[in-house]
Amino acid sequence: MRFSLLALAAAAAVASSAFAAPPQPESAGAQRLAAMQAALAPRLAAAPTPRPLLIESSEQAAVARGDIYAVLPHPYATLVAALREPAQWCEAFELHLYVRGCSAGPPGLTLQVVTRHDAPADGAHALALAFSREVEGSGYVRTQLRAARGPLGTRDYEIVFEAVPAGPSASFVHFGYQAGASMMGQWALQAYLATRGRDKVGFSAAPGDDRPGTIRGTRGVVERNAMRYELAIEAYLDSLALPEPARRAHRLAAWFDATERYPRQLHEVERADYLAAKSRAAAPAIGAAAGDRLPP
Repeated sequence: MRFSLLALAAAAAVASSAFAAPPQPESAGAQRLAAMQAALAPRLAAAPTPRPLLIESSEQAAVARGDIYAVLPHPYATLVAALREPAQWCEAFELHLYVRGCSAGPPGLTLQVVTRHDAPADGAHALALAFSREVEGSGYVRTQLRAARGPLGTRDYEIVFEAVPAGPSASFVHFGYQAGASMMGQWALQAYLATRGRDKVGFSAAPGDDRPGTIRGTRGVVERNAMRYELAIEAYLDSLALPEPARRAHRLAAWFDATERYPRQLHEVERADYLAAKSRAAAPAIGAAAGDRLPP
């Protein structure tokens, strides 16, 4: 899952524009993302993942960002309709291991996040994300969720989701996830990385290392959380072909199975414990996660 230098430079340009630049018109956004798909096509085809997927991360000024590029087996129109409203995003994000609830309402959605998978729902922290469907057209969609401040000394949350058609039955998507930390948050994160998180890794290669899965530290944290959320979106989309009563149980099982394909990075809990925790959290609203001290 390591980009060539050329692809990495292209990915950095896309990520920078996705997070820092004003929303582009539909045509410009579609051209940019389609060009990225073409540039990454050989790498996506060779990616050692169940679906064509690449992940990269960066860190600057105590803000870490993970970017995932993937081809999903869902028609573009289906994907756009399925992720149009904040309540739909809640249905996906509640799958995350560290999410205890998610409620939708102006101006977006509020996630209830915990820092340990075994933490009770009443110990969750609220993360309010403003929701904006910035561009939506027949060939390009861009959605953004943002929060200037989060719990436990975190800040500068930003989720960007972009997609273009990739043939009649597939879509090429970019999922970007960003989170930062204040001084207090940095201390908490470093304490976590020195103890409970000291053996954890992300998905990409560490600087100076060609082996995927060797990145550690804050970039490893943000890659793990980005992947958890991206897999949640996939599981949610996959469940929509089923009758409504069967969807939630299906996507919970599908999300857990998907994360278990990456045990080195994502295994935290046994299947029965995960499903039991989600069953207990189902009665109230639905929330979100801060898995590795650098929440959603």
